[in-house]
Amino acid sequence: MAKNITLFTFKQGTGVAAATPLNYDNFRGGRNRTEGAFRLIDVNGLTLSPPVLNIVEFSDIKFGQNAARKLQKLSALSIKYTAISHVWNPSPEVENQMNAMSDKDLFGVEFDPPHGGTGLRLVNLSWIGLDQMAHAAQMKGSKYIWLDLCCIDQPDRKDNEMKFQISMMADIYRYANNVIVMVGGAGCVQHTDQVSPWMERAWTLQEAILNRKTFVCVLWPNLKRKVTYNSKGSSVVWTFQPVIAAKLAPKISSGDVCCLVSLKDLLDMADVDASLLKPPGCPEISVLDGMTLKAGNAPRLALRTAFLNSPLAIKYTGVWRSMFMRTSTKSIDVVYSIMGIFNLVIDPFKKNHDPSFMFNDLARKTGATPGIGAWGWLTIGGVTGSDIPLDGTSVIIPQFPHDEAKIAATTNQAPEMNFGGRWEWVGHHVDHSPFYITSPGSYSTSNNINFMTHSQPHIINATMIPVNYKPIVKSSRPVLTGGRKGVTRKVSMLKLMNYWGLCVHSGDLAESWSRPGSIQAVFVGKVGDMSTAVEVAKPRYDYTGWMYFLFFKYSRSEKKWQIVANGAWQPPTGWKLPVTRRSIFNVGNHAQTQLKKWSADDNLWVDQRYQIFRHSYGVEPLRGWLSDHPKERKIKWFGSKGSIPPMASDLVWRNFEFNYDLLKNVVPLMNKINQNDDDSDEEDHQNEAYIEKEENAPLDDLLKQGHIHHLRVLSCIVDESRIPRTSTTPTPYKILQQGSMPMTYSYGDWPRAVHIKLVKCNVEGLMIPNPWNNSEPVLKYQVRILFGYRVMYVQMRHKGKSDQRFYNMYCVPYRAPGQSGPVRNRNSLISPQYPNYGPGSYQLPVAY
Repeated sequence: MAKNITLFTFKQGTGVAAATPLNYDNFRGGRNRTEGAFRLIDVNGLTLSPPVLNIVEFSDIKFGQNAARKLQKLSALSIKYTAISHVWNPSPEVENQMNAMSDKDLFGVEFDPPHGGTGLRLVNLSWIGLDQMAHAAQMKGSKYIWLDLCCIDQPDRKDNEMKFQISMMADIYRYANNVIVMVGGAGCVQHTDQVSPWMERAWTLQEAILNRKTFVCVLWPNLKRKVTYNSKGSSVVWTFQPVIAAKLAPKISSGDVCCLVSLKDLLDMADVDASLLKPPGCPEISVLDGMTLKAGNAPRLALRTAFLNSPLAIKYTGVWRSMFMRTSTKSIDVVYSIMGIFNLVIDPFKKNHDPSFMFNDLARKTGATPGIGAWGWLTIGGVTGSDIPLDGTSVIIPQFPHDEAKIAATTNQAPEMNFGGRWEWVGHHVDHSPFYITSPGSYSTSNNINFMTHSQPHIINATMIPVNYKPIVKSSRPVLTGGRKGVTRKVSMLKLMNYWGLCVHSGDLAESWSRPGSIQAVFVGKVGDMSTAVEVAKPRYDYTGWMYFLFFKYSRSEKKWQIVANGAWQPPTGWKLPVTRRSIFNVGNHAQTQLKKWSADDNLWVDQRYQIFRHSYGVEPLRGWLSDHPKERKIKWFGSKGSIPPMASDLVWRNFEFNYDLLKNVVPLMNKINQNDDDSDEEDHQNEAYIEKEENAPLDDLLKQGHIHHLRVLSCIVDESRIPRTSTTPTPYKILQQGSMPMTYSYGDWPRAVHIKLVKCNVEGLMIPNPWNNSEPVLKYQVRILFGYRVMYVQMRHKGKSDQRFYNMYCVPYRAPGQSGPVRNRNSLISPQYPNYGPGSYQLPVAY
């Protein structure tokens, strides 16, 4: 049996005054709860008179301790639970019903306010709603229910409770016996012809689609429990199952009963065209359309797409479309609410990152994951061209639509973005058509675009076709997007590899073309039609079989790529994709600037160098910060002059570590963090001279710099066998900086305000935990170099991490003839070292 205890019991009040709010701190068992542990509510207690809320804790089921496997096994142990999906803010009808209830029937749950407010807030629950959930769960064979309001300790106790709970929430819904949707909120059930915000909320997306046995609890006419729909000579019967013995709110008419209906059936009913014959007396199905009137049926149809089990390419397209139109009181939850759908876990400690960073991180991880890919988020705005603004640090990932500062004063505001100087609801620009990028089938033979790792700047392996003739703009045409407002796309004639074809696109394709090859068409994937698998809006034009491209232009002055257009191109008869013309290129902030692109060996991974080395190549460790770290740093060499580069199968990781003592510096650190930043507009310092002095620079200057640390790649003109004559004379051999990999430290368990100031908008790097948590003051990480024909691929990972998709990887070109770089051993001494560090290791005893 799974280890569990009854943590505490919360009883219905007996007086006329409102009950004491539910707060774990009000109970001895609640105060002693295990942080992040899985908890359930015993159904039997809720059906008693008066009802009792028994919180049962499973202390051995928590994030990081095989929680998914243990949750999956609960059913076999006769511990079946129903997970409840709901919205925290009740719908108008549920709010009216709760206002009619007596104080005895109501109680509040205390939670932290959003957007950094002070004091605890209350969200109201009712014993009537809990009774309805309990009887519905019993009817479906469950002995327990999981309701986040009660099963998670809501107020922040400065521990990992909320972080761990969020990280396993997807598995809680995935492995539940079933899911029951309280569509108007947990207060009580509501009618189907009344509006509800459930369809628009972030968390309800994964709650609706992770478990195939998902039911909606609604009020429905008792005489219409079986609804027959006739269409095109066939009939469908939709069944509403009454929840026997469930209590009803005071205002409910005697002809309505609490019923369960499958979410799929309710979606089907909502999709039925109003002009077709419906059974007389049936209510409308408005409860799944959300409360954003301008949205129309777009959110519901996007959910229908995400609801599919297969093909996964269609499902994931629907997930991204649906997510983009959803809202949350906390912007970060929009990202966390879908990571479980992709079976990806974002490190719980990174929740304190800026929401835009987290969205970017999830997009990069999905792009690097076989079977998911980047085409879902690349085409949120449609295969005929997306006009959704791009993230400035990525230049390829869409901008996150939820601006934390913009929505701070509101709750669950419909997401808006700036489109051409006008702020508009993003749904007007989210694709509403049946077209998507098809799955490439076998990943190893895929011709689609490939993000080689989740790192930023992006390292992309793709088919690139030069645009050698200026495109000819012909006209424009409308495209289907969400809501009631259409957008248009340009129509141009585009010539690729001597074949002219029609291209429907967004962006300035003809205007950006300056010379043959100035624009590169990057193939993303082939367009498919999902209308055979799911009910979607009918388009005016058919793009099935077209090719979706991103059109990149390289700026010679800025030495970087940017997207100037994107859209679908109609290949003429006989045209074939040049599958052997694969290239690798670098995109985003801090991308290398020496090479535009270089040839790839295959469609999946890096290219391989076979020529002997002309120099020796090594890595200098990361430097410490705010600590009395050792001044001696060991350079570890990965390639020796005159030798043959190691093959991919022979690559080894070199171990690095350094000690830090943040506790020793915690007082001055906190003093600096709490200072007012009066120089926020001061120009950032990015040059090498400033970086050399970074360890002694003011903290605020370091933060504004954008990155604090560099993992430096070094080269030397000597081979490993030639060592200095003595350890007390300056070395005659220059060690040059070949390139540097910008890294930042993530401060894992620091308070939110401190964390945001330290790492907002930076790329991810090594994680330093809070020193007050008795963590060992040693950072351990591993590095290796993959030697390509034109560049070196430097990989860094946390020690012990094995998934190569999530290594930090950076491109460092080899030094061109006549090219130099900063000398890393100027005024330094070198002494030989002989431990087993690989080809050779040298120690630099003098600080530089």
